[in-house]
Amino acid sequence: METGPAQERMEIATLIDDAREAAALKWGLAQRAAAPECSDRRELESILSAVVRVSSGEGLLASETAELALALDNVKVRDSALALAVSACADDAEQLWILLARNLPDPERANAAVLLGYSAYVRGDGPLAGIALGAALDSDPDHVLATLLDGALQSGLRPAAVRDLAITGYECAKKIGVRLPPPIEATGYR
Repeated sequence: METGPAQERMEIATLIDDAREAAALKWGLAQRAAAPECSDRRELESILSAVVRVSSGEGLLASETAELALALDNVKVRDSALALAVSACADDAEQLWILLARNLPDPERANAAVLLGYSAYVRGDGPLAGIALGAALDSDPDHVLATLLDGALQSGLRPAAVRDLAITGYECAKKIGVRLPPPIEATGYR
């Protein structure tokens, strides 16, 4: 999977580091531990907002890209985002995953690439799923979800068999108080 310009990826890497420091100062570990659902909800809502913005043709600033990378580092948010692959906004979410997978530095790129790989997998696009999951593993060789999905794809597991991960995504989103777009019928591909 082709990446964006190196200079832009380096700028985003610096912004990610700066945003991590700012988040630590703003929220503090104790505050985040006391009310993690507020942060989780805010981060998932930022992902949904970015899906809408990208689908309307808007670009993302480097600082926004960095914030989305941090949101996807949150496993609850990333797992919730799996549901978007079977939702009415699946195509729009996939465009965001492509944009992020091209522009994020390693290892943050892995989460966007795994979401792209999952989206392609459940709609039956094995070649794109393989490329995206390979990019995720190149970015982070120890990425558990990428390893599991790549193994399933390589062993020939049908898309319907991994579609249930999206149910987990809906459950995660519900626990943190975010309602995701409804799923589309499972009787065919988008």
